[in-house]
Amino acid sequence: MILISYKYHSYQEIKDKKMDGLGEAVKAITPEVSTIIWNYLLHFAKGQTVSLLKNKFAGKFAYYPRNASYISSCSFISTVTSILQNDKWLLNKNEDFVAAGQLSVDGLNECYDLDDPYADVLLEYLGIINPDANLDLTDEQKKAYDWGKKLLAENITPEELDAFIEEMARRKNASGAEPGLSLNNEIPVNDSDLQKTLSSINKGIKKNRKQREEIKKKEEGKVKKSEIICEYRTG
Repeated sequence: MILISYKYHSYQEIKDKKMDGLGEAVKAITPEVSTIIWNYLLHFAKGQTVSLLKNKFAGKFAYYPRNASYISSCSFISTVTSILQNDKWLLNKNEDFVAAGQLSVDGLNECYDLDDPYADVLLEYLGIINPDANLDLTDEQKKAYDWGKKLLAENITPEELDAFIEEMARRKNASGAEPGLSLNNEIPVNDSDLQKTLSSINKGIKKNRKQREEIKKKEEGKVKKSEIICEYRTG
């Protein structure tokens, strides 16, 4: 897990992204509703790059790293993105509803507007197209490429990155003068720590979705039972 600052441990914030009514619409999906959702998402895609659109719909986890006086943040898969990428709301050529990951552009039903200038941005956000799939990269190149995409997604400029590198180098040099003498020596937060935390957040969101659905089913069941009893008494 990410190491959180002792001093600022209470300054943590998780911001999930949701779209009102989306979960209910997808559960009761029809071709007409599916097309409405598609056109609605195209509206959000206008003027966006893929990175900006992903960032727009991403959840955010903000925290103070261990022994740091600056706030840091990272993205995670939000509720709205989880629904759009994993639930079966898109029609294929056979007019079956499938998840975005099961589709290719050629397999997408003709009811969707693919002539819009920002259709490719939406297609890549949903995972229907993946321009990185055929890149011939080594593991090190792929890692650097992925980090570069993360920086772009967070809108971090080269100047900001240079300033951050300089600051981290300064801190490492300062802490390296007397190693091991204090509990406040900086403890690095690595990529593995980050991914574990983001994975935990994603699991929590999915669990909450499932719990909300179960509660809703129970409440609907109580209403139906009440209606049956009422009908029986009036009869």
